[in-house]
Amino acid sequence: MITQKGHRHPGRVVGRWRASTNPTKASIVRLITANRGEEVLHTIQTAVTTGGVTAASITLIGAVHEATVSIMKKDDARTDLVESYEQPFELTGTGEVIDGRVHVHVTLAGEGLIVAGHLHRAVVGEHFVRAYLDPVAER
Repeated sequence: MITQKGHRHPGRVVGRWRASTNPTKASIVRLITANRGEEVLHTIQTAVTTGGVTAASITLIGAVHEATVSIMKKDDARTDLVESYEQPFELTGTGEVIDGRVHVHVTLAGEGLIVAGHLHRAVVGEHFVRAYLDPVAER
């Protein structure tokens, strides 16, 4: 069973879906949209904080124009190599909310360049990024 509620608000939770094979155990998935000029992580973190979410899984899809991503140094996994990019990128990502903090890894594909790693910053250009936030019960 899938039902949809909600309406569009730039940079805010814009909908809720209840999806479950067992209607008595339906989970609420929140749709968060970052629009032109908005920073993706800030938009998601604001929705997480406002909604009181402390634990969740996150799935992202969309496009950005600027991004800062890090990867681990091959001979020292405790050292991050941080790079910033300015060009249009298709974006897909996955992440989590732990103790109310957003943590996201992405893959970015642009003209002549594919980048993957830990997302530090991303700004939406001409399109949008949608994040699907699925809260989970903490144990």
